[in-house]
Amino acid sequence: MMRLLLRTAAALAAGYALLALFALLFADSMIFYPHRAELPAGAAAIGLRGADGTAISAVHLRNDGARFTVLYSYGNGDDLAGALPLLEDLRRAGFAVFAYDYPGYGASGGRPSEQGVYRAVEAAYDHLTTVERLPPGRIIAFGRSLGGAAAVDLAARRPVAALVMESSFVTAFRVMTGAPLLPFDKFRNIEKVGRVHCPVLFVHGTADRTIPDWHGRALFHAANQPKRLVLVENGGHNDLCQVAGTRYLQIVRDFADSLP
Repeated sequence: MMRLLLRTAAALAAGYALLALFALLFADSMIFYPHRAELPAGAAAIGLRGADGTAISAVHLRNDGARFTVLYSYGNGDDLAGALPLLEDLRRAGFAVFAYDYPGYGASGGRPSEQGVYRAVEAAYDHLTTVERLPPGRIIAFGRSLGGAAAVDLAARRPVAALVMESSFVTAFRVMTGAPLLPFDKFRNIEKVGRVHCPVLFVHGTADRTIPDWHGRALFHAANQPKRLVLVENGGHNDLCQVAGTRYLQIVRDFADSLP
């Protein structure tokens, strides 16, 4: 019996060590799905620089009548060119929009990494507040999926009017493991959201099989007031906007209208 217990413990320890090694070596390749894409003709690109000098491609959809500018961060399989239709919808809904490509994505330089994502959103924020001279109280940090990690990291460190997290996660590894099995992790959103002191909107689909809605609920419970959680019935990870229909933009507009 003792030998059996020792063998079982050794097998579990070896399995855990392999899991940890796999996470260390291959996490980025499982988190990031970058592809190169230039902006379509007529979309004027803005060249930014991250804190490490990496070239960051961005676009600014101006709206002179807008009360707020949405600083938009997309998901891990998107790019700026592919996100433009949604960004145009947000502009038609009454917002100005500023969006950018992560390192290794779209027309940006460098390679994808967690810190690269944070440096890119910070470069976009600095451009808005210094070059464009936009008051922080006019910026809504909006992140979808992986972009929620960029948005919450920014909102935890810099002043913004509000934070929107759509279909995002508590931490990167827990998207796969569910429970916090490893002592290290990436994109620890659940730890940062409690340091955000502006209104927060969480939007999640109830049929999301990529990032189940318990992630959105957990982030909501960890956040400070004022906060809202909107669950879109039958909304998946990549079709939430389509399933919500016209309600999608109305959710964002109503939240913005509630801001002081």
